[in-house]
Amino acid sequence: MHAAASVLEASRAAHHQAQHHLTAVRSGNWYANLEAARRDVYQIEGALAVATGAHAELPAAVGDFVTAGTPAATGPVEDPDTLVLVAATKVLQQVVAEHSRALFKELNEEIVRIAQKLGVTNLTSVNLDLGGRVNAKKSGAPRRFEDFSPTERLRMRIATVVGMITVGRKHGIMSHPGLLLIDAPTAEELVPGDARLVLETLYETANTVPGMQIVVTSIEEALWDVFPDDRIVTGPEDLQMF
Repeated sequence: MHAAASVLEASRAAHHQAQHHLTAVRSGNWYANLEAARRDVYQIEGALAVATGAHAELPAAVGDFVTAGTPAATGPVEDPDTLVLVAATKVLQQVVAEHSRALFKELNEEIVRIAQKLGVTNLTSVNLDLGGRVNAKKSGAPRRFEDFSPTERLRMRIATVVGMITVGRKHGIMSHPGLLLIDAPTAEELVPGDARLVLETLYETANTVPGMQIVVTSIEEALWDVFPDDRIVTGPEDLQMF
């Protein structure tokens, strides 16, 4: 009898120690994230079960989650399709928000890279928003788009569009047709070398970005050095078309 009591006491002590250890482990952020992920999975699986009527095929944990989240029979019964749409919308909004942050960060960096290559001096960063505003900074200070020179505004527009297409193609986002038409991209250039730089950047972009086509009109002499003859359309005897 005494031996059995000793074993019971030791077992209780071991159980108490295990419970204490489990509580300590569950207090970590990783466990909270795991539980949140499980709830999302249960919610989606439960919503699918409600929509398809396959409650019996659900795992016990998911079934309990659906039962706990289902309104009482005495209350209003929600339409199953609505439950599915609400659950799917919530999960999709979270996914879109997380991936949008990463996508816009990469896009902003690409716009800065291209704009600097096009000769927008002292450009520190941009923060493109859904309204199409670039929210640029030069030398670390905010700079309104209207305060850029006409040449820089054109370069920033080119950098933004090319950046969107480049990053979109990289991630399989094909919402843009990939055709860019630019009328006289060097018309505002004051330094001859800058005009050549713009043309070289456009040609390199069209050659390196899959599915990208860029059509420009220009009277710059540098055009003949940058573009191959079979990419240039002219009037008779290589004169301007108009």
